[in-house]
Amino acid sequence: MTIDFYYDPVYVLDRFPNHKIISQHTENGQTVTRIVLETNDGYGLKMWLLMQGKQVKVIKPQSIQTALQEELQQTLKLYDQ
Repeated sequence: MTIDFYYDPVYVLDRFPNHKIISQHTENGQTVTRIVLETNDGYGLKMWLLMQGKQVKVIKPQSIQTALQEELQQTLKLYDQ
């Protein structure tokens, strides 16, 4: 899986010891780290990604992007009135 992480990458590197930092760049004054992670696509991973909120963006695979988008849309519906 490939992600962009919008915070100190140490929080990702501790959780996923089999990782590779691909790049770092600055976006709106914030460092963004692109990281490739060796992981499965199970429930625990999806929950971890959701807990990161706006600090993480999944680049690939598309299946995880889609799963997170669906989960977030369902969550937003809980707050629609």
